[in-house]
Amino acid sequence: MSQLVVLKLTGDLARSGFHVSLEVGSDNQRPISETTGFLPPSTLLAERLQQHWSDTYRRVGSPWNSRLFEGTRGSRIRPKRITYNGAIERLNACRNSAKLVETQFHNWLSSESFREVELRLREALSLDDEIRILVRSDCLEIRKLPWHLWDFVRRYPNAEVSLSPISVATPHRSADRWPTSASVKILAILGHGDGIDLECDREFLERLEGAEVMFLVEPRRQDIHDRLWDRPWDIIFFAGHSETEGETGKIYINPEESLSLEDLWYGLRKAVDRGLKLAIFNSCDGLGLARGLDDCHIPQMVVMRELVPDRVAQAFLKYFLEAFSQGVSLYRSVRTARERLQALEDRFPCASWLPAIVQHPHAIPPRWTDLRDRSFPLSSPQSSLPSNRSSASPTGRKIRGVVPLLGFSTVAIALYCIVAPPLAGWLNSLGEAALGSDWHAARRYFEWSLRVYPYSGAASNNLGFIAEDMREIDLARTYYRRAMWLGNAAACNNMAYLDLSEGQPERAARLLKQCRRMAEPDNAIHQYSILKNQGRAQYELGRYEAAIDYFSEAVRLLPDEGIADCWMARTLEVQHRDDEAIASWSACFSNVRIYYYEEEQWKRKAEIRLREAGLGLPPS
Repeated sequence: MSQLVVLKLTGDLARSGFHVSLEVGSDNQRPISETTGFLPPSTLLAERLQQHWSDTYRRVGSPWNSRLFEGTRGSRIRPKRITYNGAIERLNACRNSAKLVETQFHNWLSSESFREVELRLREALSLDDEIRILVRSDCLEIRKLPWHLWDFVRRYPNAEVSLSPISVATPHRSADRWPTSASVKILAILGHGDGIDLECDREFLERLEGAEVMFLVEPRRQDIHDRLWDRPWDIIFFAGHSETEGETGKIYINPEESLSLEDLWYGLRKAVDRGLKLAIFNSCDGLGLARGLDDCHIPQMVVMRELVPDRVAQAFLKYFLEAFSQGVSLYRSVRTARERLQALEDRFPCASWLPAIVQHPHAIPPRWTDLRDRSFPLSSPQSSLPSNRSSASPTGRKIRGVVPLLGFSTVAIALYCIVAPPLAGWLNSLGEAALGSDWHAARRYFEWSLRVYPYSGAASNNLGFIAEDMREIDLARTYYRRAMWLGNAAACNNMAYLDLSEGQPERAARLLKQCRRMAEPDNAIHQYSILKNQGRAQYELGRYEAAIDYFSEAVRLLPDEGIADCWMARTLEVQHRDDEAIASWSACFSNVRIYYYEEEQWKRKAEIRLREAGLGLPPS
């Protein structure tokens, strides 16, 4: 059962202490238990807390930025000049400081005047309950405290703390109606990344099943405003440098520009009106950003309390997305990711102290399934639509859930689930057979296949290929993306091929790593095509040795295919390895079978190279 605990703290830490009110109940219901208490002032805790975060902890930023430790990069605060002396001493000092804060925090919560509050909590809640603890206070020091170390939270495995102000306005909801979507819409802003690695964040987001992610890389201010206004979003994500100046949080969106939430006020309010549920700031010093929560009415935010090392930010995002995208609640996903950060605390002290949820007190945290419509539309987009660069057969991955056919009996639903997939597969095979003679008929078969069973990755991929051949690239990407969500490795490879064709080898290289994981190990055609495209991406990035490795692996897998031999020959020529290149040109000429204009070009190029070398042409 999901339970909500509201702990309201009115006062301040150093001088007057806090009047405490407690409410316990289920979400959207009146509280079943209420009580009051008092937490006394603690000057010592206030001083320890200030010294720990502002002095001792921040000093440890130097070894992170200087890359003293193997495998680390920078931190996600605005780059500053750093020093290199005494790194180990600073780490030890930070650990000792954290222990002092933890001790003082426990002593403070053990106050006699607070004991009745904690007893009432234990009486009202079960260890099996999923518990959201909403700590409401306007005191910044309360937000800096390590609430996950509270003995109550530690003993209740499904409890997690979030932060919220005392007084907030009820958010306005727009009357605009927006169409439901089969995907979670994510706007991912990858800001100023000097000295840190944002590619990992991007890869984690790109691997999400059931998500449609738009990336803005070091955007201008106008770009962000335009994207906030032109469509609805479920999640907004930011990674890059950020910091708090005074009480205002800033994100650095490119080397020249920074923004506060106030600078995005109108766009964020519009996004909330249209259904924005969650903002994730995987960047430093996020509590200042969270202070814009009330004004913009963002329902939920996940931020980092303080300066965060790059390695920690990447690990948190990975662990959080793994849990959240599998249907785990937002609170439990954050707790799981936070606890897993403890493994990094040998090099990054207090890593598990950093993530924090900040939420509007009237908001209900979404689950991934709440953000995503459970069924795809039964009708496919209208367009002409493949002969495949790689096989269009589905990978066999299981699809979660069943098509919600309301009004049918259980028997009818069961029969649908038994009959629809093979019928859709048969229609798809008819479409593939018709490709060579009647593309219009092929397209109709693929569309019928999707109407019968919307989860046919093969049919979606085939429609994408036809759309690509008709130069309707946006539509092709839509179909490929849909097929990728369904685990279709061929669609993933075709999407990467589009990236390569559009001069985006870096993006293609990242996507192809995902394609390789999706492809079945024993599907040689898929593996060959992906390896060939991985080699091409490396070639276009100027990484010739890596390209040769990929091409060689593809040739070993299917020696008689030919296209990988052609790319191998071109790469060897760039490296002036002419004798080896001739052998690859010969294999290229012998093995390439002409189905497309691209293959015809390779055949002619191989013929020219072999004639220039004074060699007789091998049999074709």
